[in-house]
Amino acid sequence: MSKSYASKAILLAVLFTVIVVPTSRAQDDTPTSYFQVDFMKVAPGNEAEYLDVEHSIWKPIHEARQRAGNLVSWSLYMIRYPSGTNTEYNFVTVNAYSDFNHTENSFSDNVVQQAHPGASEADRNEMMNRTGASRDLVRSEMWMLHDVLAPSSPAQYVTVTHMTVPPGGGEDYLTLEREIWKPIHAASVEAGYRSGWGVYSMMFPNGASEPYNYGTVNFFDEYSDIVADIPDEVWENAHPGYTEAMWDDVFARTLEVRSVYDSQLWQLVETTNTAAYED
Repeated sequence: MSKSYASKAILLAVLFTVIVVPTSRAQDDTPTSYFQVDFMKVAPGNEAEYLDVEHSIWKPIHEARQRAGNLVSWSLYMIRYPSGTNTEYNFVTVNAYSDFNHTENSFSDNVVQQAHPGASEADRNEMMNRTGASRDLVRSEMWMLHDVLAPSSPAQYVTVTHMTVPPGGGEDYLTLEREIWKPIHAASVEAGYRSGWGVYSMMFPNGASEPYNYGTVNFFDEYSDIVADIPDEVWENAHPGYTEAMWDDVFARTLEVRSVYDSQLWQLVETTNTAAYED
């Protein structure tokens, strides 16, 4: 693979990097996993209060949900890019589930009592009041995992790219991700340029009015790896014998099966599980 094509592929890989109804399940041993993504808008100057609310009130509750078997993990991210006063949201929480039924109601009074023993009804009301005052919940989305190269530990940075796949094109898109791009990401992980990768579809909301319906996530331990120049041998290890004409076909097929809606950079603030992406 020539340097010109390597540079072209790197640009595409950056643009392809999350979390429409899924059209197919993973064809390997990838476990079924669901992710509720909640988008938060925190007002300037209120970040410290919001982070304390998440840490002191909600993280213990999520840990109790994990112990009860209703939750795989909870993670809090700060949005590095885009940023600024006009952005729609600036923090994101991700709740991971192994069973879709667990998404219905896993905040029982018993779980809250376990997380905050001795808290009175007035105390719990004050927790809710602090939560509401600390941020606005902009919206929530539900995603399903289709394939993954799981990080060995929670990554500090993730690039999250939302994709638009045309109606009826989900199978073609997922096949391309699994057969072409997953080996490239796996070779990149093996060479130390990233720590993981995943491809997802958005379950809810869905429909023609939604601007995106699929996405990929790339996981990074080091900030500098996000834009690292991946050498030719990584691409060659992923697909030995590929010619420049074959790479041209890969890029053309990729552009045909989906378009990129946006790409974002998230930074991990804290999580409840050191194996947050492995279950």
